[in-house]
Amino acid sequence: MQGVHVDHTAQLWGIRWASSLRQEASDYHRTLTPTLEALFVSSFQKTELEASCVGCTVLNYRDGNSSVLVHFQLHFLLRPLQTLSLGREEELLQEGIRARLQEHGISLAAYGTIVSAELT
Repeated sequence: MQGVHVDHTAQLWGIRWASSLRQEASDYHRTLTPTLEALFVSSFQKTELEASCVGCTVLNYRDGNSSVLVHFQLHFLLRPLQTLSLGREEELLQEGIRARLQEHGISLAAYGTIVSAELT
């Protein structure tokens, strides 16, 4: 098996930037981070990459001018001779994110509701 890591940045709409997102111990960071990691990994459900995507790590957050920018890394475990098309991976990720957010978004209690997330 071969491990492959792919970095992405996404712009999140519906939640507000707060400097506390830079602090791993803050409530906002501890609420948002596992929610996003689960969202990004689950975006590959029912696709050819579902079995290969084994995790996600949020690397940092930045102010996106009325949005939040999140830099994250997806972790894939590939079988010998299996390749990862980065274009296809990005397409599946964006489609999966849209599908999961299209009906109600993801509510984060006091922090708002993520209504959309676009890869940048």
